[in-house]
Amino acid sequence: MSFTSHRVRIAIVALALCLPNAALSQSSTEIFDAVNVVTDWFSKLTAKFDTAVKVEGRDQLQRAVDRLRKDLYTLEGDAQVLLDDIPDQAPSTTHRARLDLLAKELQETVQRLTRTSRELGAELRLNEAEQVETALFTGLRTRNLVMRELRSALLPAREADWNGALIRLRMSQGIESIRTAQIAVTSFSRKLAQSK
Repeated sequence: MSFTSHRVRIAIVALALCLPNAALSQSSTEIFDAVNVVTDWFSKLTAKFDTAVKVEGRDQLQRAVDRLRKDLYTLEGDAQVLLDDIPDQAPSTTHRARLDLLAKELQETVQRLTRTSRELGAELRLNEAEQVETALFTGLRTRNLVMRELRSALLPAREADWNGALIRLRMSQGIESIRTAQIAVTSFSRKLAQSK
């Protein structure tokens, strides 16, 4: 049952309870007064309910933003672990497999966070947080591109082209973009918490 139909049913029950008493007095003014009392009561109830819904919606958004903020922090930490493991020289076959697995897992995490951020995007815009949305999408897109580049560099055919310093530089840029997104999301989270 929708909220609107629930409101209508409450109003009908309230009218049914009030109207017989008003009808007994046989005064149309009193009937209208009774209807006005019920209407006022219903308007106040609706306002309280709408406020409660707005608060609950804001709380849900706060929880979603906090989850995203924590996931970005985890992504940053995991990316740092991968960055620290990138060698100067072309990695051995075993090391290459481990790096590729870490990069693949990070890329999947980025894709999951991208889906989550798309779900939050409309809410962010509604709350005038376009700069957060932009930082988030930019950070995730950059991180995804860096992961693709790294996975491509790990292909055995590209072993002669290995440049550990360049890969670390690109990884650092990706981490920095995620940090920027995390700072924007954290700032928005604080602003959201203060607006309660």
